[in-house]
Amino acid sequence: MHRLQAHWPRRVVAGGIIVLATAVSVASNQNAPSNSDTTSLEAQIKTISSEAAGVLQQGVDRALGGPGSGGTRIIEWIDPSSLARMGSDTQRFLMARLQRPEFAAMKDYVALLFPRSPTADHLDPLLGSPAVSRPVAVEYSSAIAAFLKKIAGNPLAVTLNIITVPAEAEIDLRTAAVQGPRSRTNTTLSNVYRGLYKFRITKPLYKPADGTVNLVDDNRPHLECALALLDDARNESSCRRR
Repeated sequence: MHRLQAHWPRRVVAGGIIVLATAVSVASNQNAPSNSDTTSLEAQIKTISSEAAGVLQQGVDRALGGPGSGGTRIIEWIDPSSLARMGSDTQRFLMARLQRPEFAAMKDYVALLFPRSPTADHLDPLLGSPAVSRPVAVEYSSAIAAFLKKIAGNPLAVTLNIITVPAEAEIDLRTAAVQGPRSRTNTTLSNVYRGLYKFRITKPLYKPADGTVNLVDDNRPHLECALALLDDARNESSCRRR
């Protein structure tokens, strides 16, 4: 894992995180990315989502039948491996395209939260082999399509307020690929690119708090953490979104 050092108040790009802050970690609009930068990134991720939808449609045509499969044949009982391929092809396409550091957190989101393919729920009445009924298969393809729309959704970046009790704790926000800059609570992180992040909050004499923050499915702006003392045998440090 690479580590990028923060040099406040300059702009720092780390694992899909852009943090704009003063020495006390309060965002500065003066250093915010330009509208043209944001527009370009938004256009790129929308294009990636749209192209992934094309990959998905090809998989739907192969697995479920229809005009795209070279005819109008509709398949009522679907081989589970065909659905698994439909999903994995779409997921691999996204993983290959989300290479920019600004998209690192979204890449983690795709890697860990992409919809899972359904298992067989019936036997094919003709072949006697395990199969997925068409309604379940259609539901799965719809779930992937909805997932792709979330990737392209606005805003591209959000503000995250991190509050700890007690304050003056260190927050370490990171993706799978890159270690982001550390901040000290209580703090406001501005222009954090949407996606999935792991975090660790530490403070001397207190138990650390570890967790994951999802900035795609959860738009609540606050991460609040209550830290437990090291000698507290009954409680653990914990965090919640609010």
